[in-house]
Amino acid sequence: MKLVIIESPYAGDVQRNVEYARRCVRDSLSKGEAPIASHLLYTQPGILDDRIQDERTFGISAGHMWIQRCDLVAVYTDLGVSDGMCGGIGFAEDMKKPIEFRKIKDLKIVQFRPHAPHPSIIEIQNKVSEEFGVRLSFLISQRRARHIARPRQVAMWLCKEQTNLSLPTIGNAFNRDHTTVMHAIKTVEALREADGDFRQRTDRLLAHTRAA
Repeated sequence: MKLVIIESPYAGDVQRNVEYARRCVRDSLSKGEAPIASHLLYTQPGILDDRIQDERTFGISAGHMWIQRCDLVAVYTDLGVSDGMCGGIGFAEDMKKPIEFRKIKDLKIVQFRPHAPHPSIIEIQNKVSEEFGVRLSFLISQRRARHIARPRQVAMWLCKEQTNLSLPTIGNAFNRDHTTVMHAIKTVEALREADGDFRQRTDRLLAHTRAA
């Protein structure tokens, strides 16, 4: 059996997120895996309190130690990707661990991929990450450096071009609001008009994501 680390949201709507994390664990078990969700384990009463920053940090660090020993990191994205999940994805990348992005079948919430003909947001993010040589975890982080912000804007623009998803839904996948997505779309369209090389590069990404 594969030892699998579960990455899913915890902070925020804790009751909903705990229920979702349990479903993620069950989904992993159904695949014949041996999953560990440290955010479910360490936040039990009498262990650690996620509301206390020092204890939260300690729990995250302990979870990262499990990542060093796992066979796979399974990132469940139905509820978006939180800052804590970004940290786990980044650590897994540093450890060169396989990362698999998943959704739970028939979960009754807004999906990032509502229609099969369209690429999913995750597929678009992965294509942009490869094209620009930027870590996926950086695309969905709060980092603002230009070499990260520009690929992020391109990914947002591609999501608008390639899917029927709303701006708030796209923004949620990047941990941003819809106004940031609007700005990204305008920025990319202006650059495409002004820079022939940039247009060719984004046209190539359009073709590649259509084939995803």
